[in-house]
Amino acid sequence: MMEHYGIDRLIEYEQEAISETTKVVNPRYRELESQIKTKSTLLNRQRVKYGALVLKAEGEEPDIRKYVQEKATIRESIDTLEKEIEQLKATKKNTEKHIEFSKLPEDKKFQDLKKSGKQFVDTIKMIAYRAETAMANTLQEYISKKDEARSLVRQIFMTDADIMPDEKNGVLRITIHNMTNPRNNRYVQQLCDVLNSSETLFPGTNLRLVYNLVSNQIPPDQEF
Repeated sequence: MMEHYGIDRLIEYEQEAISETTKVVNPRYRELESQIKTKSTLLNRQRVKYGALVLKAEGEEPDIRKYVQEKATIRESIDTLEKEIEQLKATKKNTEKHIEFSKLPEDKKFQDLKKSGKQFVDTIKMIAYRAETAMANTLQEYISKKDEARSLVRQIFMTDADIMPDEKNGVLRITIHNMTNPRNNRYVQQLCDVLNSSETLFPGTNLRLVYNLVSNQIPPDQEF
């Protein structure tokens, strides 16, 4: 949706300071988790290698020595990794998962993006999606393909329109510029008729919204 309507341009990328008492993930805790995961992967590989070593029933003495040496080397590696993982888990158990921002090392401190802009954009995205879906569902009465209906709605949202308040007659006229082809123009006019039948008032006013196409505003003798 952001790529269709350019909503991402509304996002405010200004940074703001984080409260000293805000709880954040402890970098040390995250580091320990990563080390445990890495060593556990190595341990599993060594165990697989250890179990895969097989001595032939009629092996020669050099083969037997090689087998025993490889087994011993891998066994030693397994024992070492198991001890290291056990120590890391013990350290992790005594390490806070979350700490206050003020306790972070200086090189780990960061600034947050302002949330006000993101919350505003999220609201706009939700409204745009609901409007797009509602209009697409209406157009599906005339357009069989759902994707085509939604694509046309997006085209409508990106199309220029003239907004003319008419307080005398109590209407707010929304005149949409023509689509890319006559077929889409017919679909849009059908959508306009449905919207007009709802007799919706523009929020905060007594003006009734009236939708139409530019092509329907041109007298027949002036068409070209």
